[in-house]
Amino acid sequence: MPRIKRKPILKVIQKQRGERHSKHAALWDSHRLEQKNQTDFLRSETDKGLRYCHQRVNANTSKSLENASFLYALVELLAEKEMLRIEELDERKKIIAKRLVEDFKDN
Repeated sequence: MPRIKRKPILKVIQKQRGERHSKHAALWDSHRLEQKNQTDFLRSETDKGLRYCHQRVNANTSKSLENASFLYALVELLAEKEMLRIEELDERKKIIAKRLVEDFKDN
């Protein structure tokens, strides 16, 4: 995070208010401005991170839909050519799902 120089900020604050502050009051104003800048920086970084996560979720969803449509098309073609029965596929799907759950629990 960039460090803010205090002297220029003190001069800016004094110039904006058009009055002379004691050094203590100017330092306090400088500290408050620095905190605001840090908060803005953190808010900006959080915003960027959330936007990135949102974009990745959208990309993954699109890829999942593409894969699902390909898989459904393949199953339908195999079923039409009588190379596969949907009932057998459903039975095998249940067996594989149990195996995957067990593998997931083991790891």
